[in-house]
Amino acid sequence: MIDPSKIGFLVTSLGLSQTEVADVIGIRLPHLSNIIAGRDVPSLDVAVKLDAYLKQVHFQRNGETMPPEVKQIVFNLLYPPPPTFTPDGKMRRGRNTPPIPPGSKIDAPVAPPAETTAASIEKPPEEGSARNLAQPPTEGSAKTFTASGTVTAGLRVTLSGTAVAVAGVSDEDVGVSLGTVADGVPVAIKMCRDGEIASYTANGAITAGVDVYPAASGKVSATIAGKRIGKAIEASTTDGDTIKILKFAPANDRVVITKTFNASSVDDWIFIADRAYTTVSVKEIHSVAGGSAAAAAIRKVTAAGTAAPGAAAGATVKELLTAALDLTTTANISQTATLTATTADRDLVAGDKIGSDLSGTLTGLAGCVVVIELKPK
Repeated sequence: MIDPSKIGFLVTSLGLSQTEVADVIGIRLPHLSNIIAGRDVPSLDVAVKLDAYLKQVHFQRNGETMPPEVKQIVFNLLYPPPPTFTPDGKMRRGRNTPPIPPGSKIDAPVAPPAETTAASIEKPPEEGSARNLAQPPTEGSAKTFTASGTVTAGLRVTLSGTAVAVAGVSDEDVGVSLGTVADGVPVAIKMCRDGEIASYTANGAITAGVDVYPAASGKVSATIAGKRIGKAIEASTTDGDTIKILKFAPANDRVVITKTFNASSVDDWIFIADRAYTTVSVKEIHSVAGGSAAAAAIRKVTAAGTAAPGAAAGATVKELLTAALDLTTTANISQTATLTATTADRDLVAGDKIGSDLSGTLTGLAGCVVVIELKPK
């Protein structure tokens, strides 16, 4: 694992920006800045993702823009040798490494093992491995299951009893098929874990660097659906293309807002955006239905807009839903609203507001909760 105190030096040496790194591993920029400055200690989850991403960039760029002395230091820091011990159990100290260029905010770099040189970085890592090149891939990274139905190589699969089947949009996958087999035939499945890289089948064009989500028929898409799978590190141009994805589901991947209503509720504000978001879903449930035509419209008011929360849609007021939530439906059954098809209306920037517009007769309404799920951009 990379020493947190060396992350700033590695980010700079690899030609990355802190903003880019924070976005890829799914944390906020101030937190990464504090980690680099030594004010915050990264969680194990964040440390694993930093380690995997910086190593991936290192292999992709291969140090082509680095001076030779910096290239060797970067390699030493990314792939420190395992410790060795004396017969009495004391840890041996490694050899000294080349001096670090003046002005670098890094000290005491880890020494390389005698048999390791920067030349060994020419060989790319195997998929799913973010370890020292001298170490083999994790044991058990691929497992064999029986196929339930036809399974095609490169598709996401989910457990179906003790077998595996092609995963749908709402299914959480356990890995990616490494072969194409018929029903009942054994198939090898790559068990993908956070911080690993795996090849997936795209359902259409996907831009490198964007978030990737589950799609139908075991494929992946850039369209938000279900839980995020990871970041595309390659682009696809058409349905069926194979792309590599850095798999992880970062913490704080979703912001969930709840708003309660009852018979005496009035139009009200629900949320003020502190950064850019896109609306993922809006759901509602109530324990007692409202009276005639009771409904709740959920609208976005732009940051510069001065409209009240119950104002009708217009230049600064945008409908988040295609239709208002019906508060007269059967009690204790949740309903999922249909979001507007206009992306600009679903998206929020810092300062945008979300409000409610209640209409009809609310008499009798009780236990009503509206849940809005947003994804940071």
